[in-house]
Amino acid sequence: MMSYLEVALHNATHGWPVFPVQPDKRPLRGWTKWEEKATTSTVVIREWWTQNPHALPAVTPGRVNKTCIDVDRKPGKPDGWESLIDRRVRISPVTFRGSSLSGVGLHLWFRDLSSSVNGLLPGVDRKSRGGYVVTPYALPMVTQVQTRLPAALQGGKTKIMTTSVPYLGETADWFHGYLGLTPSQGVQQVLRRFEGEGSESFIGHESMLRVQTHLVLLAADGHGGVPEALDRLATIWVNTPHTGDEDPALEWYLALQGAISKHGGTQSWR
Repeated sequence: MMSYLEVALHNATHGWPVFPVQPDKRPLRGWTKWEEKATTSTVVIREWWTQNPHALPAVTPGRVNKTCIDVDRKPGKPDGWESLIDRRVRISPVTFRGSSLSGVGLHLWFRDLSSSVNGLLPGVDRKSRGGYVVTPYALPMVTQVQTRLPAALQGGKTKIMTTSVPYLGETADWFHGYLGLTPSQGVQQVLRRFEGEGSESFIGHESMLRVQTHLVLLAADGHGGVPEALDRLATIWVNTPHTGDEDPALEWYLALQGAISKHGGTQSWR
């Protein structure tokens, strides 16, 4: 495992301006203009960590025209991933993702310059110009971060407005209500992402849940072909390489139950 100094040096040599922060993630006492002071000089960085050996490494993405979406998932606080799902924000594939200092949150990296906004969505912050990101992990070369920032995350603070309502029945009954309907263009688009040449792969539980929720919302909005699409995608998910010990088929089913319970009712405006 790399020390914080080694992480700071690595990120600096990969083009990211670095500066030290306190263990509570605030700038060092007396530090001002930290965005300007952040540097890629390994000599300066070594001097900083000699004076502050317990400092955490932070980078200033705005200095290199990048943006980090900070997704909080701490217990008892708004789940940022749920906020992205509710907004139907598609952020996959992402050039690079890292784990926050707590190991619970996610940092998603994008190529575009933006402004920093805390509370962009519940549990979601945007870090770019005027902001910094504590990075206890090694970043890729700045030039390798090429994924565009989704349009839905480019504005100011947004209050989540969802028109979906819970589904209070049995999962099997929900499926039966949508079986055999002609697949809509929206549902076909989702399938094309995962089938055929150049198709995507599921990247962990979060990406699987996002796709399930998107399809459940489409069904609740009257789109046909959702049960059939979910069956085909379940097969793809089960055949995707998994690193955990949980049964992939059971993981899919339990996640789908949750998505239907939360979003599977008819839309409230219908």
